[in-house]
Amino acid sequence: FRRRRPAAAEDRSFSFEQLGMLLTGEWRPGSYVDLSRALRNAAAWACLDVKSSSVAETPMDVVRYAGRRHVPVNPVPTLIAAPSSFVTADVWLYQVAYSGFSDGNVFAWVTATDSLERPTKLDTIDPSRVTGRRMVDGRPQVTVNGDVYNLWPYGNVWHVPLGPVPPGSVFALSPLE
Repeated sequence: FRRRRPAAAEDRSFSFEQLGMLLTGEWRPGSYVDLSRALRNAAAWACLDVKSSSVAETPMDVVRYAGRRHVPVNPVPTLIAAPSSFVTADVWLYQVAYSGFSDGNVFAWVTATDSLERPTKLDTIDPSRVTGRRMVDGRPQVTVNGDVYNLWPYGNVWHVPLGPVPPGSVFALSPLE
């Protein structure tokens, strides 16, 4: 009689992208899947497109609370009515959602501010062009196309994490990597 050895711990996690790539033959267990490769899978691309489109098509209202009542704000703030210098509000929302769902972070150039220095125009940046995400002397910095920028309000790159943010960081983890 031999003693049974305890079975080694088994990792049974499997991402959606890995499943899609396994079904299409593009992925083998243990291989790394980056965003561009994951989006070559039609199912992964379709999911990202449906989720981003759903966000972009959701109507937005700006209201203030007056006691228990919601009072519409008129005029609608520029950041809501026309958030970008280049694209319409629905396309901008799609870009924001796409960045958040694919990278976990949204980055944009602050191209206009109001009298209180609050952003009024934000032109989105492709998150794949944003590298070198780090904290330097207590201020978040990123590298965009090889140049280093501070995040707003210390610089002109606006950032919002839309995914899980690990301790000690201001940047979210990518849900697809």
